[in-house]
Amino acid sequence: MMPRLFAPFVVTIVFCLGYAITVGAYNVAVFPVLDLTKDSNGVNFEITNGLFHGIGSLGVDLVPEKSIISFMARHRIRVLGRLTTQDIRRCREELGTDLILMATLCEYGQGANGVSIGMVLQLVRTADAKVIWSMVRDLTEQDFTHILGISESGGLGDLAERLIGEIVKNWPREIDVTAEEEEAIEFEAARIFPRYVRPGHMVTCSIKPRERSMEEKLPTMRIKVDGRQVLPLEEDKDFPGVFKAMWKAPNHDGRYTVVLVSRWPSGYQERKLIGSYYVDSKPPILELTFKNVILEDIPTFNERLVVIPKMKEPEPTRFWRFSVVSEATNATILDYDGAGQLPKRLYWHARNSDGSAVDDGIYIVTLRVWDRAGNVAVAKKRVRVRRMPPEVEIQLKKKQDDIMMSLIEKKGLPIAFWWVRVSFANGKIVAEDDGDKLPVEIRLAP
Repeated sequence: MMPRLFAPFVVTIVFCLGYAITVGAYNVAVFPVLDLTKDSNGVNFEITNGLFHGIGSLGVDLVPEKSIISFMARHRIRVLGRLTTQDIRRCREELGTDLILMATLCEYGQGANGVSIGMVLQLVRTADAKVIWSMVRDLTEQDFTHILGISESGGLGDLAERLIGEIVKNWPREIDVTAEEEEAIEFEAARIFPRYVRPGHMVTCSIKPRERSMEEKLPTMRIKVDGRQVLPLEEDKDFPGVFKAMWKAPNHDGRYTVVLVSRWPSGYQERKLIGSYYVDSKPPILELTFKNVILEDIPTFNERLVVIPKMKEPEPTRFWRFSVVSEATNATILDYDGAGQLPKRLYWHARNSDGSAVDDGIYIVTLRVWDRAGNVAVAKKRVRVRRMPPEVEIQLKKKQDDIMMSLIEKKGLPIAFWWVRVSFANGKIVAEDDGDKLPVEIRLAP
């Protein structure tokens, strides 16, 4: 049923404009209108319906809306306003449509000049996926305001009707839906692997032509790498219908394109960009920092070591491995790894892989990180496990009428903090003090 908003407008188009348009024997698929005023992939069904009925008033055959929505769902078309060449050809094959109308709303609602509406349209011929007609138009309330300031516009709905009226008025009078079909190869899949590679390592390009192309005589297919190296595509013996080429990655870092060059028996030559790959010879620059006390330039802890890995130039990683080795025995205490992006923090709880506590001492933590090309970065750091409490010697001596207490640190690691309280048996406090350095002398009240 026609929306009420556009019903009177469509009737006007039929009687006023119908005689001026020469309509050919073709049909049109009106795809949902992309509404950028909502979000980057918003849809406006009211304008879509208005276009549907406006174009239909010219006597043009239209593909039913349900068929278009079903087609989009079947082929997982989630982005409005554009279609791939393959999707356009599928429209021709599955929906039997000659033309596709795609539209984008750039303005719709209250703006600086009052209520406004702006739209971009493209009419695509499915025979060759070419745009054969386009239109850009916007209307505002000011376009219909008299010199006395009286507006003829009835609001946004009226502007939408007027705009669609102009679209119908400017619809091409004669449309040639046929096109001279060029010889072209279509493929179901094309892959370059790996996308990131080190110099001298092998790169593979594989292509699987569509079954329809396979039924016909295939052209001679070659690939051109970075515009220089030309390699033949040969059918894979293990996977019939798949054509492959392999080559060594060049020695210089950078992005390299791969183009399919097809030559048909008629002499026609076709070029298609398959994709690109990257040569990378430089491993990431990796650093380790710690959220622990640093004593004698060594991160020291008793329960949990917190490791924060940092890359000087952050990039995606493919794999990482974290290990802990005893400096005294060279035995591996811990070794675990993971795939994908490097964690923001790594932890070690001063325990062996079986869960038992390790002895106090020096250990070496090592982190290895592989980037997408397989380059490995290694960072190592000595850490110390210290569970034994500090040893402090207490000395008392009389100094004139006072008693002085000395706190002396015995040989070992420097302390981070100390606190002392001296009291009588009845709980009366004689002295209380704290600090971060030893030795220290404290006066005890008599």
